This record gives sequence, structure tokens and C-alpha cells, in this order.
Amino acid sequence: MNLHEISSGLKARGRYALAGHLGTAFGAILVYLILCFILLQMVANVFAGDGVLFFVLYEVVTWLVLTFAGLFSYGLCRIFMSWQYGQKAEFSDLFAGFRESTNTVLGIQAFLSGLELIFLLPSGIAGSFLAGTQGLVLTILLGIAGSLLILYLQLTYGLSYYILLDYPSGTPLQILRASRRMMKGNRGVMFYLFLSFVPLFLLGVLSLFVGDLLVFAYLYSTEAAFYRSLAAIRSGAHAPTGQTAGSAT
Repeated sequence: MNLHEISSGLKARGRYALAGHLGTAFGAILVYLILCFILLQMVANVFAGDGVLFFVLYEVVTWLVLTFAGLFSYGLCRIFMSWQYGQKAEFSDLFAGFRESTNTVLGIQAFLSGLELIFLLPSGIAGSFLAGTQGLVLTILLGIAGSLLILYLQLTYGLSYYILLDYPSGTPLQILRASRRMMKGNRGVMFYLFLSFVPLFLLGVLSLFVGDLLVFAYLYSTEAAFYRSLAAIRSGAHAPTGQTAGSAT
């Protein structure tokens, strides 16, 4: 099958799993986005200022906030993974990361958020300390390069929380390695999936971004279907060291 056929099949499975759960999905994603926005806005307001000290403090606190937000990302993955397996999920599962695998989630997210900030650091430095047209051009170019690196990071480790749901006793390093192995040869499929949702997100803008919440739900559900498909094909062969294949809890 070509990428379009694979994408269409995964989306169909995503829509099927999402049917009847739009209210819960809409609410969970809305709360997640609001919490992330409030936390990041607070950081921006508190550490707004010029100079190296404010810049360093902003970067460090942003990393801490993004690491903390990983607990909610895990909760979202838990919700959509449960529906993918036909299991019950509730809005309260958004906070599952505070009840289970907390240290592992924080370890995984600390690593990923740290790399993301490092990738964007050159652009941030250029934007904060360089003036004029040359500074602006350099900031944009470095921002594009950093964004591409973050995309590669997502294509490599984007399934980490789904894997953690199947292997809750895995360490952060084991889970990250398992995601990297599982995504080897499959990054193109995930990238194509991401691209296929871009038109829907653009349409969501016309509804003052309200429609984008539903697109996010659709994307998460399709991503869960993607993981389930890979897990079924590679069960056991790509489990974290010392683990055996399991099913989502």
C-alpha cells in the first residue's frame, strides 16, 4: 500500500474509536491547551526582561513547565489509547500521569523538552541579542532549523507515552529506545499523517480555532491507531529490554 492508503486506513480507525466520545475528547484537549497556555504565559510575564539573567531563567523555568505538562500529555494518550482498544476512558484520565508512572513520564518529558529548548536556543539567542535586519533573518533561519530538528524528534520519540502504557515498568531510557526502534522505517508514515491534517487545521481557523480542538482529537485518535498497528506487527521484537509484549491498560 502507498502512504495515502495507509493514512486513510489509520484515519478510519481513528474516527471509529473516537465515535461517541467527542465530548470527552473535546473537553480534555481544551483543558490541556488552556493549562499549557496559562503556565507558559505566566512564565513569559514573570521573566519578561532584558539581559542574560532573564533569558537563562526564562529558558530553565520553561523547561520545568514543559516537563510538568508531560503529565497531561500522558493522560491524553491514555484516553485515546483506551478508546482504540475499546476500553472505557473518562475526562479524569487526563490526570492519570499524577497517579501512575509519574517519575517515568517526567523523565521522558524532561529529556524531550530539554532537547526541544536546545534546538530553539540559537534562534532565541539571536532574537534576544541581535538587532537589525541581519538579526531578524538569522533568527528566522535558526528557528526553521530548530523546528525541523524538533519535528525529527517527534517522529522518533512521539510514541513514547503509548509504549509506556503497554510497558508501565519500563524506565525512561527503555521507553525512549523502544520508540526509536519502533519508528525506524516508519517516520515517513507519521510525517505523512501529520501533513494530511494540515488542511483540517487551516479550516479550523475559520471557526475561530474551535474546530481545531476536534482536529486535535482526530489526530490523537489516529496516532493511537498508528501505534496500535505498529505494536501488533512488532509485538515482542521491539519491547523495552527485559519486558514482554502487553496491552494498553
